[in-house]
Amino acid sequence: MERALNRSIADNFRDIVFAPHATFEDVAERPRWVIPLVILAAILLVMTFFNLPMVEELQRIAIAEDARLSESQREQAYGQLAMWKWIGVVAAPIVYAIVTAFMGLLLWGWSAISGAKNAEYPIAFTALVYASAVTVLQVVLQGFVIAIKGAETVAREGGPPLFGLSLFLDRGDMPALLWGQIANINFFSIWYSVLVALAAVHALKASRGAAYALGVAVFVISGFLTALGPS
Repeated sequence: MERALNRSIADNFRDIVFAPHATFEDVAERPRWVIPLVILAAILLVMTFFNLPMVEELQRIAIAEDARLSESQREQAYGQLAMWKWIGVVAAPIVYAIVTAFMGLLLWGWSAISGAKNAEYPIAFTALVYASAVTVLQVVLQGFVIAIKGAETVAREGGPPLFGLSLFLDRGDMPALLWGQIANINFFSIWYSVLVALAAVHALKASRGAAYALGVAVFVISGFLTALGPS
């Protein structure tokens, strides 16, 4: 107990990479989620702002390639880009918090159903706030790629890289849902799914079988979410 009480939020962020069990055991005793959530949301807000040129270029490409639009509709859509891109910046941290809350609900519900000894929603939510640090890290690395290659180049490649199997494959006419699952086979999605399973074991005290099953389910859900993003 003494070791856990001496842990800081910085320790927990560090150990989500090097010793996730230590972070999740601390979360089990002290589910402090406000400051970690604010830190990650702020990073996401900044990165969304810096990635705006790439997002705007992606939208321009989508508008230009949409055969259903007339010239007047296309010009009108171009004119609305400036407004919608700023809405996207503001929405990014809000959507992040909502998705994390939903995933926390999934972790808590699954753990409670499976008979976990420490199934409490604040613990589940806090654990997933820390786990989501890897997805925020993915956005940061995507920002570096955009800065190096240029917003227009990245947009014409279909969006920022996911650092996985999709780097080596051409989508072609593949359906969005199938492509989403393939693109989801990447380092960060796998890492996040593993962290969810570890959170179930070490924070909520669920059985390993239930935790691993949840990790697989989260991975599949991530694939559906990936399918909704840029191709």
